[in-house]
Amino acid sequence: MQLTALSTTQWGAVSVQAASRRPAAAAPPRPAAAAAAVLQQRQRPSAGSGSSGRGRLVVTAAVKVQKGKQMLCSKTMKAKEGHEEQLRQLCQGVADFSRQRIADRSAGVLAFELSEDDYEKGTFHFMELYTSQAAMADHNRHPEFTQFVDKVQEHLEGSIGMVLYEYTNGKIGPAGMEGAVKGEGGLDDATGTNKFGGGASMKQTSAVVDLTQIKEKDDEEKGLWGLKGVTFKLPDWMGGRKQ
Repeated sequence: MQLTALSTTQWGAVSVQAASRRPAAAAPPRPAAAAAAVLQQRQRPSAGSGSSGRGRLVVTAAVKVQKGKQMLCSKTMKAKEGHEEQLRQLCQGVADFSRQRIADRSAGVLAFELSEDDYEKGTFHFMELYTSQAAMADHNRHPEFTQFVDKVQEHLEGSIGMVLYEYTNGKIGPAGMEGAVKGEGGLDDATGTNKFGGGASMKQTSAVVDLTQIKEKDDEEKGLWGLKGVTFKLPDWMGGRKQ
């Protein structure tokens, strides 16, 4: 094989050409945007797109992710027919209040986003990110938020559904909280954690809180999320049975 010496200029040209042919190295992933960045809204496909799928990631806000574990919370509310506007205004009000608390680092609120479902009229979603479980409990106990929970009751078709996720270094973990929904068609089946689908060694850790079922006994413990006597259910939008 004949070797040909290349001048500095020729070698530079070859290096540039070779580099242009190599696939670009993937950029290191940025820290995920917080609550709104991970909210997968169900968007209508644009006209002429030829797509009938629902899933589309929509980033509506960017919040720098802190190292360590945070608590990601998703809440869903469905308005009674004719009560959509009242529920929308109440949701907007508490969302505005919650976003104002982001500036106060001691509050522990990192993000609070409100979205309206494009496919189910009158269905609203909160996606919230907190520095810790304690910060979420404190926010849920705030008078402004407890008043919101009281006011929305007359406008809701069913219960408020809530799912918690562990959010670690910008990555969402599986849904998890203390408490469980058992039985055929329940969360065990939905998450594959029953003894047949997930294996007998798998532990059920997922559940959904029904925020509207709050007992009023003063001696009752406040619970992990600042809510007294919460019960658990799987909301309709996750495949649960309607009440």
